[in-house]
Amino acid sequence: MRIVVDTSAIVATLNRADRNHSEAVRLLDRARRDKAALVITNFIVGETYATLLSRVGSHAARRWLAENDIPVLRVTLGDERRAREILLSYIDKDFSYVDATTFFALMERLNIQVCFAFDVHFEQFGFRRWA
Repeated sequence: MRIVVDTSAIVATLNRADRNHSEAVRLLDRARRDKAALVITNFIVGETYATLLSRVGSHAARRWLAENDIPVLRVTLGDERRAREILLSYIDKDFSYVDATTFFALMERLNIQVCFAFDVHFEQFGFRRWA
């Protein structure tokens, strides 16, 4: 099973002060034990680096960037076009651009149904959170 990992899950695993830290570590251990194929996108790499930089510090951000072993999928131009459609259609939601490209368009394109995240937007769009 492939699981797309969100910035919220990555940051929670690395930041002991994060309210989801214990749950994130437990879920990451379970995913690895179950040999789930974790993936992220190039957009998640940028978002995670920036989030770690601002919340945890530059050392943690650089260390994660150097040591990340989760395979990176590239968001395509088609994914960006689909994300734009999604963002302009769901006017009652506050989806981010990264979420729309990575989790909605890319997951839709690759038929991935599960994400590792602590954000309700994924369920709002019809995907299942790893739990």
